[in-house]
Amino acid sequence: MKLMDTSSLILFFEHIPEYEFIITFSETGEIMVITPQVEEEYYIKSDPSKFNENYNLEKIINNEIIIKKDSKINSLFENRYFFLGKGEKSIMSLALKYKEQSLDYYCVLDDKDARKIAFKLGLNVKGSIGLLLILKEKGLIEKPKELIEKIRQSEFRISDKILEEFNA
Repeated sequence: MKLMDTSSLILFFEHIPEYEFIITFSETGEIMVITPQVEEEYYIKSDPSKFNENYNLEKIINNEIIIKKDSKINSLFENRYFFLGKGEKSIMSLALKYKEQSLDYYCVLDDKDARKIAFKLGLNVKGSIGLLLILKEKGLIEKPKELIEKIRQSEFRISDKILEEFNA
């Protein structure tokens, strides 16, 4: 199960929508989950001019390709990690529940501080590029160099080091 934060949605729906990776993940049997907080953040942070009528978050949720699960934000995040975004806090709160239940999951977080906290809490973490690496390893990304160049030219903030590791 992939618990996705806002940044990965923005990458997949705004910066590289032509690849329709969310649908590809679903076709591989991956279960993707967001919270209402992530959905709210997405609509606040995203650029409506880049919305695609046929490939968009609302349609993906309605078709149950991404599942929306309620997650009460754990007080730990409200008190100690108040500086994190609502989406990050809700995803990590859900991950803590999944961890307690010994469920298989990954938090998909791109924010450096959020990732550090998630690791510190013993949560399983991947970034958006880590999700793309799963598809690459399954042979589902035909032109990885072209994809990396497209991401580089976008407004998505990611280090060259990570992109080069993906390209290796």
